[in-house]
Amino acid sequence: MIRRYFSILLCITLQCLTAAVVFAEATHVLQRGETAYSVARRYNVPIERLLEANGISDPTRLSVGTRLVIPESYRVEKNDTLWSIARRYGITVDELRRMNNKRESDVLRVGELLVVPRTTEVTPELPPVREPQVPTDTNGAAPADAGPWPHPGPRERMDGKFPGIAIRGTGGDEILSVSSGRVIYAGTYSTFGRVVFVQSVDGFIYVYGGTHEVSVKVGDLVRPGTVIGKLGSNGEIASRVYFSVWKDDAYINPETAPRG
Repeated sequence: MIRRYFSILLCITLQCLTAAVVFAEATHVLQRGETAYSVARRYNVPIERLLEANGISDPTRLSVGTRLVIPESYRVEKNDTLWSIARRYGITVDELRRMNNKRESDVLRVGELLVVPRTTEVTPELPPVREPQVPTDTNGAAPADAGPWPHPGPRERMDGKFPGIAIRGTGGDEILSVSSGRVIYAGTYSTFGRVVFVQSVDGFIYVYGGTHEVSVKVGDLVRPGTVIGKLGSNGEIASRVYFSVWKDDAYINPETAPRG
């Protein structure tokens, strides 16, 4: 059951976080009794942004029937949810509802236009890196297929409900990225604590679970040795790193998955 739920989480998360953001222009036709100021309040946008987007210098001269462009809008696509859209723009679902005058019972319609916050392009910074460590097996010798691992501790294969590698450690130990890529998810999942997904340019998804303290955020670029987070000091989750690799919804053996 854990594997099934994790696979569902992985698929849904990747669909939500890797989908392209579709921008569109929402418009509003001015009705009798409306003003630019009332329209701005309705769509929760600053009046200055509304006037700028429409090239209006004197809002008092608008007439009934004037079509106003509402700045920063998003067209709803199939499989979109309020949660996934809010996450893309770094706001809460409640904030997104307020911006669009939506109630909790309202549902999204494909093609619907939503007002969203103004976005700015940010050049992500690389977090600090550490030299990746090659772990040893229980006999003290490096395995023949050894490469960088998230943690140098003893490893245990998980072949049951959730496939992957469990790596034993202690509280405060750093969890390191084994590959270059972009963080596409960082959140809590069931018994695996905080989980981080890193996607490489080749489409591999590296999953780091059991993280107590996360050092990266969605959108960050990482490389081999980047600190993903730290292990905690309490409970079962705190003593192990759960590491797995996926591609095209299929599990990849972490021992042979690409590094670097």
